Amino acid sequence: MISPMLTANELANYLRVNRSTVYRLLKRGELPGFRIGSEWRFQIEEVNRWLKSRGATLE
Repeated sequence: MISPMLTANELANYLRVNRSTVYRLLKRGELPGFRIGSEWRFQIEEVNRWLKSRGATLE
């Protein structure tokens, strides 16, 4: 089963950061995501794993 996907704007809201921060992390290769056409998509489960690997606690 595929986990829900987020757009860059939705991910920025989820992480409570500016959208430019999301793109900066993508440019550095730090954030798990993929492109569909010209837009980025993010699987919520992969993002949560990425957050945990960085020491974040999820509620």
